[in-house]
Amino acid sequence: MLAVGLFYGLLYPYHLHYYEQMQMFQFSSQYFWETVLLPGGLSDYLGRFLTQFFHITWAGALVMSVLYGMAYLSSWMALHDGLTGQNRLFWSFLLLLPIRFLWINGCDENAMPALWIAFIASLMMVFTLKKICNNTLRRLVSLVALVVLYAAVGPLSFVMIALMALHELRQNDGLRWVWAIGFAIVALMLPQVAHQLFNWPLENLYKGIHYFRFTQIQLPYIWVAAGIIVVIDLLAHIAECYLNGKEVVNGYVLGFGTLALMALLIVQGVRRHYHPNNEVMMMYDDMVLNERWDDILAAASRRTPKHPACVQCINLAMAMKGRMGDLLFRCPQTDSGALLPEFSINFSRPLTAGQIYLNIGWTNTAQRFVYEAQESIPDYEKSARCYKLLAQTHLARGERELAKKYLRKLQKTLFYGDWANEAMALANNPDPKALSQHPFYGQLMRGAVKDDYFFSPDMMAMLGNYCTTTPHNHVATQYLLALALVERDLETFVACFNLDQYLNGSERIPEYYQQALALEWTRKHQTLDGIPYKLDERVLANMEQFVDDYNNQMPPQQLERKYFMTYWYYYMSGEKKEKE
Repeated sequence: MLAVGLFYGLLYPYHLHYYEQMQMFQFSSQYFWETVLLPGGLSDYLGRFLTQFFHITWAGALVMSVLYGMAYLSSWMALHDGLTGQNRLFWSFLLLLPIRFLWINGCDENAMPALWIAFIASLMMVFTLKKICNNTLRRLVSLVALVVLYAAVGPLSFVMIALMALHELRQNDGLRWVWAIGFAIVALMLPQVAHQLFNWPLENLYKGIHYFRFTQIQLPYIWVAAGIIVVIDLLAHIAECYLNGKEVVNGYVLGFGTLALMALLIVQGVRRHYHPNNEVMMMYDDMVLNERWDDILAAASRRTPKHPACVQCINLAMAMKGRMGDLLFRCPQTDSGALLPEFSINFSRPLTAGQIYLNIGWTNTAQRFVYEAQESIPDYEKSARCYKLLAQTHLARGERELAKKYLRKLQKTLFYGDWANEAMALANNPDPKALSQHPFYGQLMRGAVKDDYFFSPDMMAMLGNYCTTTPHNHVATQYLLALALVERDLETFVACFNLDQYLNGSERIPEYYQQALALEWTRKHQTLDGIPYKLDERVLANMEQFVDDYNNQMPPQQLERKYFMTYWYYYMSGEKKEKE
């Protein structure tokens, strides 16, 4: 349990936040019945209830460690009647093997907590049923329990019926085979009955609706873990039957040797399926959501990511801190998509893009991206993050009634309820100026797009026109200048550059703006003499050195090492590729 808690708390904290953001648990009877009335609905409801605590990193880590601990404890309790004799220590430690596959399953951000709850509930039901000594009563109760358990936790209830069938086969009863086969037939028929009652594909009813975020795709590891439980139960009884309690080797040597082997297998499996790149992307996305701009820049300075989704977050942090002109090309700027992302058919990427456009001031674009993200969630769950962003964008557009539709849902949540209550009070404020005078919504309303860009394919023209109508929006202005630099359009960059605040000497021109101005002047005049901008002597000297090295055909690798983080290298390397 400690290892699991440290894993999620230290190595996978943003996976926990991702889980929480992609669902919205509501304290309402309507939400309860909508969830539990599907096969496996109760485990899904309990999983969603626990997932809301992933909002707090170490609370989520504690929940996951308890789930893993309960999974091991319940497997031992379900099989304890066969884990006897001199080799019981071996069998007890061997039960860590299913936990290995559960942990591998948990390395995927789309594996839902409902599967752990279903796994635990099925094994606890086995433990309970084995306490009934009367054969006939136990078998009748087992049939009823199978139906109830399938309705509550889904097809992982088959683990219970497999273990109970093995238990019945060990009884000295002439009807044991009849009951064992009957259990199997009933288990196979339950999804068929559910298919007639619910509008779900039969394949999903056999695999489980709520175990994986993608209903058409499911990792096999949960079923491997379940199968291993059944195999261990079978082998433990066979071994004890043939050994008659004899100790083949020293019990402690065998037991702790098995423990060491299981530890190695767990470490190997988790390392192989651990996704650090996904964790980094989720980290940057979460920091954008919580406006931790300094933390984003600090993380990028320690290790610069190359994935476009991470670069988008870093670019936004630069703009929000007013440092895009000094830091832009310290990250790999592949194309304009690293600044202003296009829509992609995905349920998480548009959320990051929506945050970017919202901070730029393009409320309508942000709203469209968030709408699409909400509707693209593959398990049809509602996202608290999406609902909050949609409420914000509707309030920024002055659409109070539409915002209330989302706020009413958020009021029924644990961690978003206070914010929703404050936003609802603002939406209900009879003062028509309440929104325009609000520090956040007022700024978005003043920066609202006034022109129709629906049929315009030119992002540069749209952004340029927007900056002309909203000159106070310094974030959008930085994005306009950055877009011109990334697209190597120096003429547009110079035309858009506001020289007044720099020529009077009251403010230093940012580093990459200086490099671009020096490059453009050199392109037109072949020399830096007479350049009208107040550029640092260091920049001018470095520019001359770069021109000499480039014209003298310095080896490409050496040129890259020396000038990789300069705009000059970015510009010339891209120009060379276009010529080729």
